[in-house]
Amino acid sequence: MIRKAINSDIKKIYELGLRYDKSFDKHYHLESYIDNDNYLINIYALDNKVIGFIICTKLIDTIEVQLIFIDEDYRNHGYAYELMKSIELDKFRIILEVSVENVPAKGLYDKLGYEIISTRKGYYNGVDALVMEKVIK
Repeated sequence: MIRKAINSDIKKIYELGLRYDKSFDKHYHLESYIDNDNYLINIYALDNKVIGFIICTKLIDTIEVQLIFIDEDYRNHGYAYELMKSIELDKFRIILEVSVENVPAKGLYDKLGYEIISTRKGYYNGVDALVMEKVIK
């Protein structure tokens, strides 16, 4: 089940996020994001267990995906696809960036209809990032 994150989810999101990046809790301040309309945080829960999340910023008519993460034990079951679909709001442009080396994520974004709009050379410690976009009409 996908739902908007609430305060009681914060601890689990931090736990998952720290698996992705050891400094996750230094980059993301979830306590201030939860009730802020400029952020969109959805979680994927199975049997009341948070298995993934997506963090986005919202700017007028644009949503920027900051991070999407699925627990390794639950990958390749379509959960990331469903989380990505959950942020598709009418009349919004969604942008994100992905490492050229992250083939699974790039495949997901291609499947969802995202298009490459630019490349950020060396963005990820010398590895290029693709900036991708999808416009929801």
